[in-house]
Amino acid sequence: MPEAFCPQCSALLGRSSRGGERILRCRRCGYEARTARSAASASGSTRHPDFPFFPYDRIRGGQREFMEDIRQAVASGKVLLAQAPTGIGKTVATLSAMLEDALGGDRVVFFVTSKQSQHTIVIDTLRTVERFSGRRIRAVDIISRQSMCPDTASAQPAYAFREMCKARTKSRSCPYEQRPAGEAAGLIFKRIMHVHELQRACVRAGFCPHKAAQEAMGDANVVVCDYNYIFDGIAGPILAEAGKGLSGVLLVVDESHNLPDRIRSNLSLRRTSYELEQAMVEIGGKSARGARYTKALRRWLDGRASKLLPGAEEYVGKDALEDVLESAFSEVLGQKDDMDRYVSWLRETGEGVLKSGAERSFAMELGDFLDAWRSGGSGVARIFSKNEDGSWALRIAYLEAETAAGPVLAEVGAAVLMSGTLVPPGMYADMLGVPPERRVERIYESPFPRENRLVLGLGGLTTQYTRRDAAMYGRYAAAITALSLAVRGNVAAFFTSYRFLEEVASRMGAGIRGRDIVVESRSMGKRDRAGIVERLHDPKGGQLLLAVQGGGLSEGIDYEGNILSIIAVAGMPLAPPNLEVRALMGHFSARFGEGAGNLYGYIAPAMNKVVQSAGRLIRSEKDRGVIVLLDERFAGPRYSSFLPPEMRPGMIGDVEELVGKVRGFFRKG
Repeated sequence: MPEAFCPQCSALLGRSSRGGERILRCRRCGYEARTARSAASASGSTRHPDFPFFPYDRIRGGQREFMEDIRQAVASGKVLLAQAPTGIGKTVATLSAMLEDALGGDRVVFFVTSKQSQHTIVIDTLRTVERFSGRRIRAVDIISRQSMCPDTASAQPAYAFREMCKARTKSRSCPYEQRPAGEAAGLIFKRIMHVHELQRACVRAGFCPHKAAQEAMGDANVVVCDYNYIFDGIAGPILAEAGKGLSGVLLVVDESHNLPDRIRSNLSLRRTSYELEQAMVEIGGKSARGARYTKALRRWLDGRASKLLPGAEEYVGKDALEDVLESAFSEVLGQKDDMDRYVSWLRETGEGVLKSGAERSFAMELGDFLDAWRSGGSGVARIFSKNEDGSWALRIAYLEAETAAGPVLAEVGAAVLMSGTLVPPGMYADMLGVPPERRVERIYESPFPRENRLVLGLGGLTTQYTRRDAAMYGRYAAAITALSLAVRGNVAAFFTSYRFLEEVASRMGAGIRGRDIVVESRSMGKRDRAGIVERLHDPKGGQLLLAVQGGGLSEGIDYEGNILSIIAVAGMPLAPPNLEVRALMGHFSARFGEGAGNLYGYIAPAMNKVVQSAGRLIRSEKDRGVIVLLDERFAGPRYSSFLPPEMRPGMIGDVEELVGKVRGFFRKG
């Protein structure tokens, strides 16, 4: 074993000194070795003696500070909330620092992401660290059971797939359930594999890929998975079976600004008039009682819809729906039914529908919805809405992300919640239920040269609803036209909505000479968006992209190669204050104080979209460009406090001055 690791417990040896003598001391058990050799040289590398797992020649600006903070959080059992901008190297920093502990003890790194595409970066980084350090890393890359199943490419709902999988396992009709998945650990840990490689290897050997990957978690150093493995409680029982628990988890949450909304969205449920009608069709004549209760529910909801105007919505009390069903139960002679029996009957009916070969059961979905309706407490909003075509929807909107996140973040050994848009970190700590005594909040500066980025704001423009009119649309059109003519390269403008985009685009006319205007539409898919990005790579430049904040072209796409010269963020995408937004604001006000309702529930989500859109510009240390925030409200502290330090604008009074600043910036380049 290399000297850099303790011969007693395998933990990393840290450099220290005593009486003028240099020693290596074990952070875990206290073992000491008197030596003048550094930990890094002992492991075969002299690049960074203080960070022996960091595999690259240069540690970027802010990256060393970030890794030191991670190391301290791991040592003290804290939750580090890190606003870490693009370019700081978040993935390699977290893995390099956390592997010091994970490879020397019984703890495991869970690197959780919101998108499967992000797994690739983590696995590739682990391979680089393993090659550099010479230390074997046991890694598991896992996604959903349905996505890893070798026998079906069905698009059926997840619950229907689960029922099918359960039935095939019970009947022993699945060929991949015959071999014990535990035997696959040696295969999985033979080398670090991407999930599709793991899947192919398991299938060739006759193992269920998902089951094998799950059972390997307990012996892994690093697990790469979706948010739900940790926050929906999937990993807990698996680790407990392996003699571990969440206290042995070092958690990394990537793109953690998405976590509160992701948790709320996963918990929330919705039923529509169409789905209830389909449940009635499924039920048919299977039970006079069950059909009677479902008809009573439908009549009551249809009656509410008849009293609402199209596009209107209203809150529904928890007891109101339950009272309707209780009344229906009481009308039946003989043995009385209740909600428990009705929900169970709906689910049993649904199981029969699925066993008959259907890919979906509306009756089962209704049963799950009613169960959630009665179990949800004060942290939910129950909302009934009527669509323009007369159809209706009933939804349970969960407001409390901290209910699911708080207990997890309290139990894990340590955590790093990181994102390029985690501003301010304390707000996310509040929303996720991290107590003040356990949180560490950090905002790191961008490592990219400041002189490569110019951030400006333009006064006299706003998307404030009361000031939107033809004249304001015209001023936006003039500003974007002037910016597009100020440079030879490509320009992108991101708007608050498709409607606002269309109003502004219609006023540009033929005033943009030599520009090829590309407009994002609601109907575009991934392939369409990829085609747009490809067009922007044309070396001739001259493209003007008009797209929407929060859309597919403003988030999750890297405009690599500095293909954009200017990004204009046209307005602030504040959500319409519908009942769900108001309920969320009310929840935050009650939980964190009156001012938090507006900030956390209304302003923060909009500013997150702004930062995501503006962040598409500078993706490497060589990129240069200008960000222009087209709304006078960006200058006020109420909104600018949600911008990372490197995105706070210098305000300009008029378009002519703005164009002059932009041209001057590019002349310097």
